[in-house]
Amino acid sequence: MKTWLSFGLLAALAGCTSATSATTANLIGTHDLVFVDQEAGDGTVARLDFDGGVLMEINGVPSRYLFVTSADTNELRVLELYKEGVIGRGFMRAPNPLETLSIPVLNRPTMLATDEGRNSHGARVTGRYVFAARGGGSEVSVVSVTGRRQIGGGPLPVPAPVTALGAALQVGADQRLPATTQLFVSTWDGAEANLYRATLSTNAAELEAQIAAGTVRFTRIAIIDRAPIAALLVVAPLPGRVVDGAPFCAAEACLALATRASPTVVGESFLFEPSTGRHVPLAFKGPIRKFAAGAVTSRIYGLLDEVACGGPQCGGVVAVDLATATASGGFAEPKNAVGEAFGALRESDALITGLTIGQDGVVQQSQESLVDAGSSLTLGQVSYAELGAFASSDGYITYFSGDRGTVIDFDARRSTITSALVRTPGTLPDGGESFVTADGGSIGTLVTATVNSPLDLDLTYRTPTISVTDLGDWKFDISDGYLATQEMVVANRAQLPGLVGLGTTAADGTRLATGGFEVRALVGDSVRFEVGTDALGFTECGRAVVTSIGAGFIEVDQSPAECAQRARFSVRSGGTRPLVIAGGVEGYMGRAAPGDVFTYNRPLVLIPLGVGAPRTALTITIPVAIPPGEGAFLSFSLTAYINPLQVRIDTTALTKCSSQLISQVVFGNLGIMLAPVNLTGKTEATFAWSTFAVVPSGNGVAEISQSLTRSGGTALTGTDGAACYR
Repeated sequence: MKTWLSFGLLAALAGCTSATSATTANLIGTHDLVFVDQEAGDGTVARLDFDGGVLMEINGVPSRYLFVTSADTNELRVLELYKEGVIGRGFMRAPNPLETLSIPVLNRPTMLATDEGRNSHGARVTGRYVFAARGGGSEVSVVSVTGRRQIGGGPLPVPAPVTALGAALQVGADQRLPATTQLFVSTWDGAEANLYRATLSTNAAELEAQIAAGTVRFTRIAIIDRAPIAALLVVAPLPGRVVDGAPFCAAEACLALATRASPTVVGESFLFEPSTGRHVPLAFKGPIRKFAAGAVTSRIYGLLDEVACGGPQCGGVVAVDLATATASGGFAEPKNAVGEAFGALRESDALITGLTIGQDGVVQQSQESLVDAGSSLTLGQVSYAELGAFASSDGYITYFSGDRGTVIDFDARRSTITSALVRTPGTLPDGGESFVTADGGSIGTLVTATVNSPLDLDLTYRTPTISVTDLGDWKFDISDGYLATQEMVVANRAQLPGLVGLGTTAADGTRLATGGFEVRALVGDSVRFEVGTDALGFTECGRAVVTSIGAGFIEVDQSPAECAQRARFSVRSGGTRPLVIAGGVEGYMGRAAPGDVFTYNRPLVLIPLGVGAPRTALTITIPVAIPPGEGAFLSFSLTAYINPLQVRIDTTALTKCSSQLISQVVFGNLGIMLAPVNLTGKTEATFAWSTFAVVPSGNGVAEISQSLTRSGGTALTGTDGAACYR
């Protein structure tokens, strides 16, 4: 999975990409984009490229041209990713070279698709057409990729308003384009969803004649009652795909369909076989509003429909495997790299606005190496079988590994402990213990502890030791990918979080209400009663000991007579397990006794490279000698190098991506591809992985090179491998 490459070529890419200025296209309304190639001159499908006379197979989406909507001007524009003799990228020019090419289509195009298939090598290929539609419009424009014009001079009429579209072509073993391509359109008339298919000639002249004669027919192949189709994706055939042991979508392209959820209808997803009408459920975690898949469609990804689950905070990227299924259970969700449920991938509560998968895609990540007594980071390229990316409304693009089932961690370093100290209380004149005197002064001791963290780079975890004079060694096992950077503390006879400052009166007697936090208390713990008010402050009036614990309450051995005016109480750990472990991010983590081996488990945040099985998040081997005194504690800084691979655009540096109305760039639909670019001004194409995304907020298209230096969350400029086209 992992490949580390040379940086000489990447440096050249950085210089040339950042120096390129794009031809202005006056885009207004960039809602969708689609990537296509141009077929070979002998009629074979596009995607096999020659490199020095040697046939070279390119994985991923065909990507010589990027078609993008300009909805407010009712047209499509074409960003030419590679052109012989021209360095860099630019929008395709019209026959009049002073103008940018404009392809008039139906009014306000907002969705695009291309006819796609697989060649004999299994790589994704594209045909001769791009299809444009708009939600709620009962028409589809067919655009010739080579002719750069709308076939028929106007859009094709569709029986009802369109909700989604896609197209498929069946490429033969000779790798030549077939005679026809299949256009699929879903519609909604307010009562039922219909799926239509039209068979179109791949010969543009023949199709033009068919349209002129009115012989293009949309044939209904499926009806869904009461639920519109929200998402449609062409799924390539997969030899060996079975349902209950029988072949299903193994030899023909099928359709992934998702119906929209509503207050009265539960959205569903399924894989539909057009030739038979059979459909098998896709067992996602919930209703889906968008699909994505790589070139090898043994897995499909979806965006959870936030309308169905209550808001953006419950959305995310989910997946199902498409190799085998049962008719009743459908195609099931996969496991992640550590054998757990795939989960819903997201990085914030922002709305996810775009999703894509790049087959065998490459991104830049760090690698840790030993240097003298420490370590250093170097940067290299890592390949993922299914590299995914999603855009979100907070202005970020986040990269994830579909095959590993996790957001990618940019930083290779492992979580560890970087510092520690021990604090013990002093003794007051009345014999009590405290960290402060009556006049507010500090008493007690504060000692810096020694931290030793071995750097065994073959391990995916660290085993640091904290040494404390006269108290022995505290040994830790910290798994990477679980815990965020935070301060943690192990406190002796400490106040229990959640059981502090709870209201009570003398009338409550010895039964005290705990609001559900009684699970943190143990028999033998100390209860402190206090008198006073919020305005005047509180003072301790007496203590008791926990004798029993029940649902919602604890009972103590006495109600001190001197606390008749008691106003609140707090519980301190004691008895046989006096140590309380807590973290600044984790909160309360548990309790332990001197000499214990304390373990703490929580779900993974990210799955780091090299991790292939779940581990306990944190283990602490506690010495018998612990910091003495009430409230004494060992505090340590846990530093986690969890750095999600995210990028955003620096609008001050890349003004072509910015908007006059808002400063934040919000990405929409996006795609990852191995894109060609001319770096020499001659005839050679150099291929490099890039992410392209429409920018509706700035009426443009952004490109982000995936092979240049960056850290998670970086605001990219031109020198960082970002470019914008408008």
